[in-house]
Order: sequence, then C-alpha cells, then structure tokens
Amino acid sequence: MKLCAFLAIFILALNGGDRLHSIHFRGGDLRTNLELAQEQEKLVFVDLTARWCHSCKLMEETLFRDPLVVQLLNENFISLKVNADRIEGKLLAAQENVKTLPALLVLNDEGKRLDLIQHAPSQAELLKMLKSNVKRHSKQQTR
Repeated sequence: MKLCAFLAIFILALNGGDRLHSIHFRGGDLRTNLELAQEQEKLVFVDLTARWCHSCKLMEETLFRDPLVVQLLNENFISLKVNADRIEGKLLAAQENVKTLPALLVLNDEGKRLDLIQHAPSQAELLKMLKSNVKRHSKQQTR
C-alpha cells in the first residue's frame, strides 16, 4: 500500500515538473485564443506546424523545452499550435503569406501579424523576436 502511494506521488511530481518545462499550448481555434489574449492583455504566439515537418519536430524536442523560451512564452503569450494541413492552418498560412514550415507567428490580440519566422530559429533568434514584441506590446499598454 505504501509503495502504491509513493508511486502515485512520484508520478504526480513528474507530471507537474514536466508542465514547468513545457509551453502551455492551448487548444481551440484562433478566434477563441485572440479573445483570451484580449482578456489577459497578452500577445498570441502561433506555431504553424505539420506532422510531416521534420524541423517542427526537432523544435518541439529542443527549442520548445528550453527554460528561457518556455518562461517567456508562458508569461507573456497565449500560445497555440495550428496544423498547416487543416483548414484553419491553410487559411492562416494563405492570409499571412507563409511559404514554408516551420512558421512562428506573433499576433496582437486583434489577429494582426507583428512578426514571422519561417524556419527553425536558434534559441537566441527566437528569444530576440519574442522579447522585442513583448517590449513593444508593454509600451503600447502603458499609453
């Protein structure tokens, strides 16, 4: 019995710890997430991805587990993954003139594109993009 209790606590601790080191990608459609961004006064980070995209999978395993990237995104953005092979992804890609994957977009809470990267960025490149958008957004919020 004690062993079962120990294992249960251990598994919960592992799961909780994993959430601390992962981006909170939200479900739902873009419109719903834009509304949430307005409520929380945050920007929107979109990972336009596909199952067949090798670079997308590598980013998932490395860049999106980097503690600095995770913290910056979780604190300042509503993050979501959009499948480029589904209708919403195809529409978003066409609207934003995305030509290749992976594509990482920063949108304001009205859905206007503020930034776009169309390759697998380095940690430094992604952090620079995210920080510059957060800084610009916070200046606009104080006006």
